[in-house]
Amino acid sequence: MMNSVNRGYEGVPQEQIERLLKFRSEHPGKHINVAGVAWEYISCGRGTETLLLLTGGLRVAEASFGFIQMFEDAYRVIAPTYPPLTTMDELVDGIAAILDAEEVLGVLVLGQSYGGGLAQALIRRYPSRVKKVVLSGTAPLIALRWKKVINSLFLALMSLLPENMALNIFRRSISSVITVRESERTFWEAYLKELFERHLTKPDILSHFHTSRDAQTKYAYRSGEESSWSGDVLVIWGENDHLRTERGRRGMLEIYPQAQIHVILGGGHTVAMSNPAEYAAAVRGFFDEM
Repeated sequence: MMNSVNRGYEGVPQEQIERLLKFRSEHPGKHINVAGVAWEYISCGRGTETLLLLTGGLRVAEASFGFIQMFEDAYRVIAPTYPPLTTMDELVDGIAAILDAEEVLGVLVLGQSYGGGLAQALIRRYPSRVKKVVLSGTAPLIALRWKKVINSLFLALMSLLPENMALNIFRRSISSVITVRESERTFWEAYLKELFERHLTKPDILSHFHTSRDAQTKYAYRSGEESSWSGDVLVIWGENDHLRTERGRRGMLEIYPQAQIHVILGGGHTVAMSNPAEYAAAVRGFFDEM
């Protein structure tokens, strides 16, 4: 296994490769079938509270290993890998089925980027199952026609492209918003290459745009609508995150007027990677205020 992992990781510090290998050996995936669809997820950690960790556009639970390691000492962590489904209902219902299988009634939720949109759909469909939610590096799920149009255009484009080309375009778009510490940049470049070569497929990319468009139709908040969830919300943005805009701040407070907003100075879109200590302290402090 070491040799196979080292291939493609040339120039990556050995201790970073060892960290990934150790994580893989200690966090095997669990499997469940939901309505004929195979789901995989990681269940680990310890603690009286369960943290549902919803990863971003990389879609694979393992890609959030930094988040998992950040919180598994204090919480039981469940992190699903997203199957290539076409509707947000299917994704949210699959996650609910995982919670049922793990005998978890109520969860703390952390959604990063795309996972933050999924988290907002989850609290609309299953509000009673969520205790608190952290929306990290994500935009408010507000009904905007231009977002639906853009998702439709990307979906049409990706549908026409050969798989390798579609994967390369999506990989470059993801890579452009991942912000990490300089010492880990080489590792993440190698890891993304492995992920897109071995795990992600064109159906995964199409699912990303299908479900994003579907969320705009079925789950997006419309101006003047009463929020269906009044629980505690923490919004975290890095100072330099492209999603940290005044429109985004106003949108979050329109949907969740009770929300706390925490901006981490110097951080980017994946601020948990670039500023892990401050990020972990903010999230834990919020969750522990019971």
